[in-house]
Amino acid sequence: MIRSPEHLALHRHKIPALRAYPFVCVLQAPVAEGAERIVCPVVPGDLRGPTTPRLDVEGTPHALILRQMRWLPLRALGQPVGTAEPARADIARGIDLLLSGI
Repeated sequence: MIRSPEHLALHRHKIPALRAYPFVCVLQAPVAEGAERIVCPVVPGDLRGPTTPRLDVEGTPHALILRQMRWLPLRALGQPVGTAEPARADIARGIDLLLSGI
Protein backbone atom coordinates (compact mmCIF):
# COMPACT_ATOMS: atom_id res chain seq x y z
CA MET A 1 0.00 0.00 0.00
CA ILE A 2 1.39 3.38 -0.99
CA ARG A 3 0.80 6.12 1.57
CA SER A 4 0.95 9.84 1.02
CA PRO A 5 3.28 11.67 3.39
CA GLU A 6 0.21 13.56 4.61
CA HIS A 7 -1.72 10.46 5.69
CA LEU A 8 -1.83 10.36 9.52
CA ALA A 9 0.37 13.46 9.65
CA LEU A 10 0.00 15.76 12.63
CA HIS A 11 -0.13 19.44 11.73
CA ARG A 12 -0.49 22.75 13.40
CA HIS A 13 -3.40 24.56 11.79
CA LYS A 14 -4.38 28.09 10.85
CA ILE A 15 -8.04 28.12 11.97
CA PRO A 16 -8.62 30.68 14.76
CA ALA A 17 -11.91 29.04 15.79
CA LEU A 18 -10.00 25.81 16.59
CA ARG A 19 -7.29 27.41 18.73
CA ALA A 20 -8.31 25.21 21.70
CA TYR A 21 -6.99 22.32 19.60
CA PRO A 22 -3.33 23.00 18.85
CA PHE A 23 -2.96 20.22 16.28
CA VAL A 24 -4.99 18.20 13.79
CA CYS A 25 -4.38 14.72 12.42
CA VAL A 26 -4.97 14.08 8.70
CA LEU A 27 -7.20 11.00 8.54
CA GLN A 28 -8.05 11.01 4.85
CA ALA A 29 -6.40 8.38 2.70
CA PRO A 30 -4.30 9.66 -0.19
CA VAL A 31 -6.57 8.03 -2.79
CA ALA A 32 -9.18 10.77 -2.31
CA GLU A 33 -8.11 13.89 -4.14
CA GLY A 34 -9.25 17.45 -3.66
CA ALA A 35 -8.39 20.69 -1.93
CA GLU A 36 -9.60 19.49 1.48
CA ARG A 37 -8.65 16.79 3.96
CA ILE A 38 -10.63 15.02 6.65
CA VAL A 39 -8.93 15.69 9.98
CA CYS A 40 -9.60 15.35 13.68
CA PRO A 41 -8.45 17.61 16.52
CA VAL A 42 -5.52 16.53 18.67
CA VAL A 43 -5.59 17.83 22.24
CA PRO A 44 -3.14 17.74 25.12
CA GLY A 45 -3.97 15.32 27.90
CA ASP A 46 -4.15 11.66 28.68
CA LEU A 47 -7.72 10.93 27.62
CA ARG A 48 -8.60 7.26 27.36
CA GLY A 49 -11.32 5.62 25.34
CA PRO A 50 -12.05 3.83 22.08
CA THR A 51 -12.64 7.08 20.16
CA THR A 52 -9.74 9.00 21.71
CA PRO A 53 -6.54 7.23 20.67
CA ARG A 54 -3.52 8.43 22.61
CA LEU A 55 -0.11 9.45 21.30
CA ASP A 56 2.77 11.71 22.22
CA VAL A 57 3.28 14.98 20.36
CA GLU A 58 6.50 16.84 20.99
CA GLY A 59 7.08 14.66 24.06
CA THR A 60 3.69 15.38 25.67
CA PRO A 61 0.64 13.06 25.91
CA HIS A 62 -2.14 14.00 23.49
CA ALA A 63 -5.38 12.40 22.30
CA LEU A 64 -7.08 12.37 18.91
CA ILE A 65 -10.75 13.31 19.22
CA LEU A 66 -12.15 11.11 16.46
CA ARG A 67 -15.79 11.99 17.16
CA GLN A 68 -14.99 15.57 16.06
CA MET A 69 -13.82 14.67 12.54
CA ARG A 70 -14.25 17.49 10.05
CA TRP A 71 -12.76 18.67 6.80
CA LEU A 72 -10.27 21.47 6.45
CA PRO A 73 -8.94 23.11 3.33
CA LEU A 74 -5.33 22.17 2.63
CA ARG A 75 -4.35 25.83 2.99
CA ALA A 76 -5.45 25.66 6.66
CA LEU A 77 -2.84 23.03 7.49
CA GLY A 78 0.28 24.52 9.00
CA GLN A 79 3.63 22.96 9.75
CA PRO A 80 3.77 19.19 10.26
CA VAL A 81 4.86 18.23 13.77
CA GLY A 82 4.85 14.45 13.61
CA THR A 83 2.83 11.41 12.71
CA ALA A 84 0.04 9.37 14.25
CA GLU A 85 1.36 6.22 12.57
CA PRO A 86 2.10 4.51 15.95
CA ALA A 87 -1.62 4.84 16.80
CA ARG A 88 -2.84 3.60 13.39
CA ALA A 89 -4.59 0.48 14.73
CA ASP A 90 -6.33 2.42 17.52
CA ILE A 91 -7.43 5.08 15.03
CA ALA A 92 -8.89 2.44 12.69
CA ARG A 93 -10.74 0.77 15.58
CA GLY A 94 -12.11 4.12 16.76
CA ILE A 95 -13.36 5.07 13.31
CA ASP A 96 -14.94 1.63 12.88
CA LEU A 97 -16.75 2.10 16.18
CA LEU A 98 -18.02 5.55 15.22
CA LEU A 99 -19.15 4.61 11.72
CA SER A 100 -20.37 1.05 12.07
CA GLY A 101 -20.77 0.45 15.79
CA ILE A 102 -18.25 -2.39 15.85
